[in-house]
Amino acid sequence: MELNPHFNEIGQNFVKFYYETFDRNRAELMPLYSEHSLMTFEGQQFQGVTKILEKLVSLPVRVVQHVITTLDCQPSIANSVVVHVIGQQKADDDPPLAFSQTFVLVPTPEGSYFILNDVYRIGLHNG
Repeated sequence: MELNPHFNEIGQNFVKFYYETFDRNRAELMPLYSEHSLMTFEGQQFQGVTKILEKLVSLPVRVVQHVITTLDCQPSIANSVVVHVIGQQKADDDPPLAFSQTFVLVPTPEGSYFILNDVYRIGLHNG
């Protein structure tokens, strides 16, 4: 089993790029996904780059700002990297909400990574 020794650096660089891009222009995230990518967003599943981008750009917010609280990375099989993020998301004039997001990053033949799996949840607690 081949594990990537640079998993922390890969995960940290990915998170910085992903959320800066998301906050600036969600449509620019397109190259990070593939037709094999699967995103679960608040329990709804979207397969492939087209469906995922349709979901992301249709979110009913104009201005988004993410603040990362914690970031955990793990190496996985075939040089892939698992990334788990917890933070706060501020959208438009709404108060900040806690969120968590987990990614599985898989290497491409060109030497970069794409998002194979993406699971996103707002941290609302209904007791």
